[in-house]
Amino acid sequence: MAAARDRLASEDAARRDAQRAKQQAWDAAAADPDLPGPRGRRPGDEPRTNRNNTAPQGNVTDPDCRVMKGQKGYVAGYNGQLVVTDSQVIVGVMLSQHPVDRTQLHTVLDLCRDQLTAAGITPKLHTVLADSGYVSEDNFVRAEQQKLRLLAPLTKDPNRHKISDPAGRRNLAKLPATARASRRMQHHRGRADYKMRGRTVEPVIGQLKTCQKMTTMSRRGFDACKSEWLLVCAAHNLRKLHRHHRAR
Repeated sequence: MAAARDRLASEDAARRDAQRAKQQAWDAAAADPDLPGPRGRRPGDEPRTNRNNTAPQGNVTDPDCRVMKGQKGYVAGYNGQLVVTDSQVIVGVMLSQHPVDRTQLHTVLDLCRDQLTAAGITPKLHTVLADSGYVSEDNFVRAEQQKLRLLAPLTKDPNRHKISDPAGRRNLAKLPATARASRRMQHHRGRADYKMRGRTVEPVIGQLKTCQKMTTMSRRGFDACKSEWLLVCAAHNLRKLHRHHRAR
């Protein structure tokens, strides 16, 4: 409970510092005749409240977990990331407290390279398939810099090619790297390659949830849950290895 209290206090202080910085920037722009006038009204004295106007809350059972948005609403948990080969072998594993997937893409890819190198395997990543939750201009730019062919639809609807950023200020499809990525997805080769995602990572996630009953964490605390996540993924790979030897 003390850990949850301290985290909420530090997050509240960070929100207030950010609000104060916005106020100072607005005042500076309004006072400087050489700068264009600030847009909109001056930020208020208090940080923006939650959407449902409730006070911030912490999980007293596991203070390390965070609020994550799932298919059936919001849950308290962690963000598990996987990198899977076309043979459904897990080669990259990461557990995060950050609820947004698009900020985790290159982190888990870098971790995948490190894990493969530690296992004595030279990583050769060329084509990466990701869902629309990983779409951002920065991700596509970094992929091009690393000579990765990143295939990710701009939206879950394949017939819709226009998508706005979370702030709703611009059409992401008009950004250079995102526009190139959109054209790759519309190409027949890109569409054919992206269909492999339904035969690679999606079945692995289903096997972890169904066959290994990994629907909730059995332990508490970030380090303990990370160890559990790694153990579950290692068990998946051992099952794959066992079936491969039996098939031979």
